[in-house]
Amino acid sequence: NTATTGRWQRGDPQQTRSGTTTLQLGTCNGGSVNCFITGLTGDVAASDIDGGMTSIQSPAIALPATGTVTLTFTYYLAHLNNATSADFFRVRVVRANGTVQTVFTRSGSASNVGAVWTTQSVNLGAFAGQSVRLRIEATDASSASLVEGGVDDVVIRRQ
Repeated sequence: NTATTGRWQRGDPQQTRSGTTTLQLGTCNGGSVNCFITGLTGDVAASDIDGGMTSIQSPAIALPATGTVTLTFTYYLAHLNNATSADFFRVRVVRANGTVQTVFTRSGSASNVGAVWTTQSVNLGAFAGQSVRLRIEATDASSASLVEGGVDDVVIRRQ
């Protein structure tokens, strides 16, 4: 982790805005009070990811060997028009042997994008029967830009 501000924190977030763009929502998805946000405060500068990457990683998860295994989560990546495609929200699977595979990426762009909880599903069939960890990363990687993110409701299901 190289981010100097806007590192992942678990708890009840406070809303942040820049002009008319909401960059951090004031509630977790579904009304819970424990989600991961890149800085929980209501201060847009303190919640903004600066200086690189912030990441969180789960404990080991033993995935079932049979059936369809799906990861579902809600997230947002909010940013102002000074963001670039080098800024991103990413979900990676870390195998027990240390290899890492990206399973989802949402990149920034040079436009104002407000925070909205969005549900995403990813098929984890390639990892069936393995012990894995989930790593969630958010990055402000290029020039200084205003980027904030959140993740909640992470669920793995076998169907």
